[in-house]
Amino acid sequence: MMNTSNGKDDEEVIVYLKHYAELENYYLHKFNSTDTCLINYFDKDGQGWSLMEEDDAFVERCVDFLRRNNAPEFDDMEKMKVFESEKSASIKCQ
Repeated sequence: MMNTSNGKDDEEVIVYLKHYAELENYYLHKFNSTDTCLINYFDKDGQGWSLMEEDDAFVERCVDFLRRNNAPEFDDMEKMKVFESEKSASIKCQ
């Protein structure tokens, strides 16, 4: 994933996301019935996590940033599970 910044507004998002994982280790789970996304990531050991943040506006900024940087986005659970398995394995092999 490229680290394309939209100026100062993205700096806070980048610092926040990098606190948990490298930017290329994020992906989005989009729920079919809404435009809501759950932000997921893999830590340095290949363990998958979901990001929990109470500030909905900030979450939307994070989702927007990740979308602009081509983070994988899934609305199909089976495809997401395959991606998770493959990505986790590739991180563990590093």
